[in-house]
Amino acid sequence: MDKGELLIGLPIFGVCLLLLLGLHDIPAEIYVGNSGFDPNVTNIYPSKVTWTNNDSQIHRIISDDGLFDSGNLSPGENYTYDFSYHKNKIYKYHDSTNTSLKGTIQIEMGPGPY
Repeated sequence: MDKGELLIGLPIFGVCLLLLLGLHDIPAEIYVGNSGFDPNVTNIYPSKVTWTNNDSQIHRIISDDGLFDSGNLSPGENYTYDFSYHKNKIYKYHDSTNTSLKGTIQIEMGPGPY
């Protein structure tokens, strides 16, 4: 590889590396409404997930395994849980005020602080 190729390749490599390293910092957003969670299944690299109540009723998001509990979320309120240190796992959750509303968080391995 000559000096010219190296000068062209380094910036491209640097940008790609920065994008990969930043993936774990991209938060996922889930909206809660009377018809359920949007999206219902969320695939993320370890990062933060925020649920926002877009309904006119109170909702409470609870993981099926007891890992997180949003408490009551009034319309317009949100709750964030940090999955940054969780690896390759599926977390199922539901709305305790309407147990027919269910969702899933799928943690995928990728760049992150593990």
